Amino acid sequence: MSALLKASRNDAIIARCLQTISQLIPLTSAVFYRVNNRLKPESYILHNISDNTHQQYLENFQPLDPLLPSHFSHQNTTVAAMTPRLCDRNRHYYHEFMLPNNVRDMTEIFIRRERRIIAGISLMRDVPFSSEERQRAQAVLPLVELAIRDCLQEDDDLPAILTAK
Repeated sequence: MSALLKASRNDAIIARCLQTISQLIPLTSAVFYRVNNRLKPESYILHNISDNTHQQYLENFQPLDPLLPSHFSHQNTTVAAMTPRLCDRNRHYYHEFMLPNNVRDMTEIFIRRERRIIAGISLMRDVPFSSEERQRAQAVLPLVELAIRDCLQEDDDLPAILTAK
């Protein structure tokens, strides 16, 4: 299978995972992303988010995001919440990005391989998540990891495939 077809198939699998999560936990929107070696998100797959909103985030607000993987790399955290304390400490991000985009709460899922964050999923809502819904996000993590394991493995192998002689 060509690298382009694999990438397309992988994106479809990840998009289906986002749809499934949104059926288990009511969401306004979600974003899947891979995490590079510098712990920076990249290669986004959007679910119910406009390209304009995503571009606004990347250009103006990503450095302010309190749930970035780099903030959690030295912890074992797999699910992080946008707590009231985080909202207070990150007022500009909350009031200038989240609220105008009708996002009242966020939960971040970190996918790890050997303790390193390799991908993440941002879950966003126009109402706060309940503790039960955050527990559901934690419970669904092993299934998501299993579903996308091959996708992420194939992506790890892609540079070798593209440079092979």
